[in-house]
Amino acid sequence: MNFILNIIISSARDASAPVLTIYPGAVATGLGGAFTAFSDDMSAIYYNPAGLANIKNFNLFGWQHSNWLLGLIPDAYFEFGSLVYPTLRGTIGLSLTYLTIGEVEIQDEQGNTYKFVPYDVVLSLGFGSELLKNLKVGGAVKYYYSFLVPEDILRRVYGVEGKGTAQVPALDLGILYHSEYNLNLGISLQNIGPNLRYSGNEVSEPLPLALRLGIGYYNRFGNISFRIAGDVVKILVNIIQDYADSGLNWVINEAFKHAGTEIGIGNFIFLRFGYFYDLYGDRIGPTFGIGVKFQDLSLDISDDRMIYRFNKEGESKPNFRFQLSYEAKKRLRTDTSKFFIVEAYDTNENKINNFFVDVFDTTWNYKIGTFEANNSRAIVKVPYGIYNISISSREYHNVKDKIIFKKNAQKWTYKLIPKSKSNVLIEVFDSLRKKPAFVKISLDTIEKETTNLNVNLPEGTYALKISSIEYEDYYKVFDFKGDSSYELKINLKPKLSYLNLNLNRKAFVEIYKDNELINSFEDSTKILKLPIGSYKFKVSCQNCPTLEMSYEINEIKDTTIYIEIFDYNQVLTFKTIEELKSFISKFPNEIFVIEYYAPKPIEGINETLAPNEIKFYKSKETKFIVSFKNQKGG
Repeated sequence: MNFILNIIISSARDASAPVLTIYPGAVATGLGGAFTAFSDDMSAIYYNPAGLANIKNFNLFGWQHSNWLLGLIPDAYFEFGSLVYPTLRGTIGLSLTYLTIGEVEIQDEQGNTYKFVPYDVVLSLGFGSELLKNLKVGGAVKYYYSFLVPEDILRRVYGVEGKGTAQVPALDLGILYHSEYNLNLGISLQNIGPNLRYSGNEVSEPLPLALRLGIGYYNRFGNISFRIAGDVVKILVNIIQDYADSGLNWVINEAFKHAGTEIGIGNFIFLRFGYFYDLYGDRIGPTFGIGVKFQDLSLDISDDRMIYRFNKEGESKPNFRFQLSYEAKKRLRTDTSKFFIVEAYDTNENKINNFFVDVFDTTWNYKIGTFEANNSRAIVKVPYGIYNISISSREYHNVKDKIIFKKNAQKWTYKLIPKSKSNVLIEVFDSLRKKPAFVKISLDTIEKETTNLNVNLPEGTYALKISSIEYEDYYKVFDFKGDSSYELKINLKPKLSYLNLNLNRKAFVEIYKDNELINSFEDSTKILKLPIGSYKFKVSCQNCPTLEMSYEINEIKDTTIYIEIFDYNQVLTFKTIEELKSFISKFPNEIFVIEYYAPKPIEGINETLAPNEIKFYKSKETKFIVSFKNQKGG
């Protein structure tokens, strides 16, 4: 193990502080380390402290364990734990990092053996908050402590006076931007701090000051979630000298490149793939990860063994990271014993019943809550303090104010100016039939089943939703200006099912919907695309009775219908009245010749009857023989 200690001592004297550059978290490492633009789990405080503001729950427990570089140092392990707590003004994070290579055994020149365990510890305290809409900022202060070797061993074996320890504070800063197109941009600057120097050593070296740039995209398709990310990480130590000595290409190539993607299935299973590219550090290869989430408990595992050369050239051993996280749902508490009152009036001094009061923190403009008016007044329960409030109503212009709440049951009264109204006419049509479609129209608080809707609305932004079992849903947001008229003609696309129609012979087929002929053809087979609804099929041919049948399509699926065509004078036998009744109902315009056999005569049945004249009698032994009577002279 001597060579390992020498490597670490060399690193310490260069003040590289390697623990500050080891990536924590099984989620992030499963993505190849590309996490700066997301930073939405227990490891956010490391990658980008601005991402702490993404966490709205209380991460009661988050811990990651790794037998670090198992293929090189069998006894080494790397631990990372964090605690996250959201407040009204932002989210606080606390993390602890621990790295050790295990027990080290060395000998001095006299053959004396010494054993000890070197380790590094990093304690971080961070804060992230939403500064502006979609823009989050954050920072973390950290304390780094390194125990390299006991003082007596350092003196006896290496002849160095000192304690073999080092400690230094550092600072991380981060920015995170969420665009309206599901695109994230993240920047963080890590390890800002003074040089690191081990006690007894006159030489000090800078911390690994690093700049992280990240981009990420996320989306959801039903129960499938998807996100992809890319990071570039550049160690800034000696960057000016490197540029002068080796040029821009060398500086760019020296940066670490990371890429990763995650596919989530039903918010239960998450599959992760990544790629890590460190050209000059000779760490190049894929990473893999999987996560399982059950309610508030998550278990994530990653493996980045393929990026290390010693795993490629020798026996490959896993470099797993195991991460366990528990999120406890949390409500922000307020002092409900204190409240103030907001009342609103219109320009005619009439009380307004329906309005909302939004309350914001004055420092970060963080929204504390929304309070709805009841009986023309809103009761706002918050602690004493200074607040920004906004009074809003669909029919009136918003009013904003800054208040100082210092006395219980204080009351503020506001006069709201009515919005001018616009006339909106909505007409809905079937895009195939070019006729009005009967649907459910939802607009703001209005909901009505109709083919058209004509309303007067205060100016503003409205979400229009049109739904029906027969048509694809329609959703769109409109801005209506006051004193204006709008005519919205909306064509809905019907939901279509494939219907495979098979006949035992060629015939003429007519298809009716709502008593309207919508299709006709002459063939023995046909594949039809029909919307949801009720249909009537009319099938006819020469020298055969005309068949009529109803068919209901109430869901989108592929269906096959077989229709049998009969001849005039074709004899059919039925054993039960139910079978006979069902058959005759399909031929409402035909006349039948009916013979029957029964134990005793059945009164009231003639040999030739139209279907509506048939009188049925109950008898277990009765058997009916039916044939069509050709009315066409056949």
